[in-house]
Amino acid sequence: MDHMLYIAADGASQIQRAQAVNANNLANVSTTGFKAQFEALRALPVYGPGYASRVHSQSEISGVDQSPGALMATGRSLDIAVDGTGWIAIQAADGSEAYTRAGDLRVSATGILETGTGRPVLGDGGPISVPDAQELEVAADGTVSVLPTGQAPATLAVVGRIKLVNIDPGNLEKGEDGLLR
Repeated sequence: MDHMLYIAADGASQIQRAQAVNANNLANVSTTGFKAQFEALRALPVYGPGYASRVHSQSEISGVDQSPGALMATGRSLDIAVDGTGWIAIQAADGSEAYTRAGDLRVSATGILETGTGRPVLGDGGPISVPDAQELEVAADGTVSVLPTGQAPATLAVVGRIKLVNIDPGNLEKGEDGLLR
């Protein structure tokens, strides 16, 4: 059988993979904090007997879109946005530190500050725990303050500071879970 058929099948497989990445990018265009992946195809020479003009194609992810998304005013005190190139540090499912720009925060039933997808938001000492309070506020520098239940408005208490990091975009890789590491 001609090896050209295998090369053609390999090329079709790589195109299908690239289309899957593009479809994922389009499907998540309105997802809060989503970062699109860039897909590239490249030609690799086929070594061995046969014509020197035969090449394999290889699909590879060449990067992640680092441009900031559009800001939307929501009126929620826990919806935040990172100004500039920073990232919000969160805890991934495996316990490692990961990064996102999704600022749709909430407080879980157990009192942990987390993202809209349920990932704990990290502070300088680990996940930020929020006590029962009548009001919660996040300052521009990431400081999380609460107004304890039954207290006067002037008694804001600082409970933590969201860990904001600046990382060289060339050092970031997008994981299967959509988080950057």
